[in-house]
Amino acid sequence: SSSPYTGNRAGGALKTANWYYKYKSPGTKYKGDDKQAGSGAPGLVDLENGDYHLKADSPLRGKGVNLSELYKTDFDGRPLPKTGNWDIGAIQYSATKPTRPFAGKLPEPKEAMRTWTSRTGKKVKGTVVPGSLKDGFVSLKSESGKVIRVRLSYLSDADRAFLDR
Repeated sequence: SSSPYTGNRAGGALKTANWYYKYKSPGTKYKGDDKQAGSGAPGLVDLENGDYHLKADSPLRGKGVNLSELYKTDFDGRPLPKTGNWDIGAIQYSATKPTRPFAGKLPEPKEAMRTWTSRTGKKVKGTVVPGSLKDGFVSLKSESGKVIRVRLSYLSDADRAFLDR
C-alpha cells in the first residue's frame, strides 16, 4: 500500500519538501527520511472548514520547492516568488486576506452568473456548467437555459483568468 507514513517510493515518486499530518491523530509524527520537510500540525487557518491559508506561524512557510519556471500565481491568484523557497501548499502565506473567494471552490451558480466575452467582442450572460471545463472547452448555460460549448481560446483573457481561479 502507498502511504506517506510508510515511506513508499513506488514508481519513483518525488518525495521531498512534503509535510505529513494525521488530522485525526495530531500527536503522530512521521518517521520518514531526512528529505522530508517535517510532520505535525500544519498551521492552517481553519482545516475543519476548508480554509487552507497558512497562519503567520505555520511551519510550512519557506519549506517548499520553488517551481517558478512552471507556476506564476498561487490558488488565490497572488504572484509567486521567483527566487527562494516557497511555502508548502497551493497558497502562499500572506498577511492580507484574498480579494476573491478561495480558488479551490467554484462559486454557487447564481454567484457565477456573469457576462462572458469572446476575443471578437461577442457577449453572452451565463454560468459555467459544473464539470464541463475539460479538453480545452467549457460549457456555459445562458440565462435562457441554452447550453453553449465554447473553446477556451475563444474567450477573453479576463474570462480565462476567471476559470483559472
